[in-house]
Amino acid sequence: SPEAYEAYLRGMHFWNRRALRDSVPYFEKAIELAPDFALAYSGLSNAYGLLSSLELTEPVEGFRRTRENAEHALQLDPDLPDAQLAIAWMLVWYDGEWKTAEDHFLSIQQQFPDYAPAFYWHATMLGYQRRFDQAFEKLDAATELDPIAIPVTRLRTFILSMAGRYEEAIDTGLRHL
Repeated sequence: SPEAYEAYLRGMHFWNRRALRDSVPYFEKAIELAPDFALAYSGLSNAYGLLSSLELTEPVEGFRRTRENAEHALQLDPDLPDAQLAIAWMLVWYDGEWKTAEDHFLSIQQQFPDYAPAFYWHATMLGYQRRFDQAFEKLDAATELDPIAIPVTRLRTFILSMAGRYEEAIDTGLRHL
């Protein structure tokens, strides 16, 4: 329904701005209006996944909702990259299955080579593992696919600072204010 799609887009607007708590009611509204709308379940899953990994909600409950909504989205659309990405993120942050998560990220990138978030979130994991060269490769791929994505620039700045490249981090951050 057009109303469900509009609610989903509003949820994505807030999610992309990292106003995560504001995104949740819009995804829930989209699901209420169209219970078979896989993207809305995926959006809700990713909102809870990021809220939980940032500890902005109770992690056990948040990750339960992440998994539940991602799995439901995949039942509705098994090829939905957003929901597959939520599962990979769960493997990193909740299950601690970093190797399995990496396999998921690589599979998503192979199946959906134009899907920038798969490269971005993989870069996030690589940065936390201090695999900086690989993280920057993934960030370069994400930037090529979506050159104006603010989260990619933020992550690049963060990983540069994690790598001890402070001047580059400052320059990158200032260039994209």
